[in-house]
Amino acid sequence: MAFDNKESKITSTSTINGTSGEEQVQEVVKRYIHAEFSGDWRMIGPFLSGEALGEARNNLTRKNVGRKLLTANVTDTQILSPVIAIVTADITSEIQDDPVYTDRFCIRYSLLKEAGSWLIYKAETVEMDRHYLSPGPLPVGASRILNEYFSMPYEQKKHQETKYLAGEALPALRTAAEGLYRRNLPEITSKGFEVIKIESLGVAEQYCIAKVIYRGGNQNFTDTAIVDMVNVAGQWKIIRFVIFKRDISEERGN
Repeated sequence: MAFDNKESKITSTSTINGTSGEEQVQEVVKRYIHAEFSGDWRMIGPFLSGEALGEARNNLTRKNVGRKLLTANVTDTQILSPVIAIVTADITSEIQDDPVYTDRFCIRYSLLKEAGSWLIYKAETVEMDRHYLSPGPLPVGASRILNEYFSMPYEQKKHQETKYLAGEALPALRTAAEGLYRRNLPEITSKGFEVIKIESLGVAEQYCIAKVIYRGGNQNFTDTAIVDMVNVAGQWKIIRFVIFKRDISEERGN
């Protein structure tokens, strides 16, 4: 289910009548997402309760950059009982930071029906579901991003992360990089890497998985990484990668 991001009016959740349970909770989530991106607490508050209400208040206080909703799609709806539901939405947004960048992520909303209205009581970021993939070459843009990102030394990765990363990869790799810098580990080096091979493991319309083999760095290691990518507003970005294998050269340090 796709949303039109030109929603002009936010109304009470109790006014959604004559629709199925799935349609009702999807409509509540749709209206809430538009309200959240508006940044107007008067429109956000009526959709929330409990933990989600407290987090929304904190987020509005902390945010100092603008956000623009580009697309939002419901990817899963579960009616667990007549009064409990879970809705997952795939959201693409533009972050008006310096520089401006796009992000794509999934949020799982837990809802409770109380006094005739569905209220969101928990909202949490979750991993994007892997798509069913077919054999085939990687999109040209995806291959280019992989080659650029895995060739760069750590210092450059740290300062260009929003160009190459999205979703769960963005906060995860920020945290990992900060840890490396704090401990001054030998991985932190100006020496770059050589991408040896990029292999497609499967592709879908907006999703692909690749195997990337690269070597170099201060420790002269060779890594094999499994990398998930997604199309974010026309640009391929990395949303997940895992080191499958690491080989350390005997010439380490040279």
